[in-house]
Amino acid sequence: MPPPRRRPPARILARHDRPKRKPPTITASLHVQPLYLTGPASTTNPEEQTRTLLQFTRDLAARLPGTWSVGTIDISTGTARSALHDQLWDDAVADWILATFAHQHAGTVTDGGLRTLLVLPRPRPHTGQYAVAPLLPEALGTASDSEDLTPQGITVGADPVRAASAVRTRLLPRYSGALRALLAREIGPITPSGAETAGGTADEVDPESEDAPAYVADGRRWHSDPRDAQVLREAVRSLLLAAEVRFDEEPTGATDVLAGGGEYICDREGLDADLAPVIEAVALTAVLDAAGLRVHSLLDPALPDRVEEFESWPQQRQRQAFHLAARPLAPQAATRHAAARIRSATHPAVVRSTTTTAPSPVSALPAAHLPTRPTL
Repeated sequence: MPPPRRRPPARILARHDRPKRKPPTITASLHVQPLYLTGPASTTNPEEQTRTLLQFTRDLAARLPGTWSVGTIDISTGTARSALHDQLWDDAVADWILATFAHQHAGTVTDGGLRTLLVLPRPRPHTGQYAVAPLLPEALGTASDSEDLTPQGITVGADPVRAASAVRTRLLPRYSGALRALLAREIGPITPSGAETAGGTADEVDPESEDAPAYVADGRRWHSDPRDAQVLREAVRSLLLAAEVRFDEEPTGATDVLAGGGEYICDREGLDADLAPVIEAVALTAVLDAAGLRVHSLLDPALPDRVEEFESWPQQRQRQAFHLAARPLAPQAATRHAAARIRSATHPAVVRSTTTTAPSPVSALPAAHLPTRPTL
């Protein structure tokens, strides 16, 4: 019996003889995905997803060091997303999510100072996770201007305890360091008072230098230079006296007679034009103070109401307040220079009394005693 035929051995192909696999073709596409597909729970209710996002943001903020406030931002429109993108200090995951997916809301966590964190849900297949990224304060410009200092955001899970730990140890140190670096670059590094520098201590100024400010030479920080203060006092007084005359032009109010006067005074006194709004603002608060409508500062919320009340007064009474506001700003005759002189509303023949009797109330002066009307 003949032996069975043996099957021929299978050919074993060497690696370099094997046919190469054709790589798959990947087509890039932009997916616009609504918020309800990217939340931690696969639900079709966008309101519930927003509540879940806000709850996670609250839980995260409660576990961060310090005091943080929580809020949401409506980013349902392209304009809102574009405005938020200008402040997003991240060019990684959070930047991609904001530019690619159409969310309705984003969470925010703010420490009450410069630091604000943005919280965005991550899309599938990372449903249930979040991207936490820093925002650059608007007062410091846009993120594109400081992209070399970008601290970048991080991604975290839905567990707020672990998420807070990652934010505290990884994100916040980078965020605070980037802010310090940006402020040092824009404003300059902080030099403590009296600290040694390359040329000596920070408060040392050559006493022989004519340009050495008095408030630095004698170490009184945060005090105005007396020379500058006197110039500004005279500028405000000049504006008050000039504005007092403008009441003769037409029936108007206090803000109208002051408008544009700051530029006129700066041009007349040779001051920097940037001081014009400051001079006008100080003049307005001085008038309100003289009228008994005191405001704490230009940021006082009561300022608009005080101005409205003052402008409801008769013009003669408003004019009287301008005159009273200018009186305390009058400089001593010995220190007044000719370039800043404006004719006083006080008649030259009047001599200041040297007695201790109380001065009589000042009434509205006749038009003949008023300074020449300027052209504002």
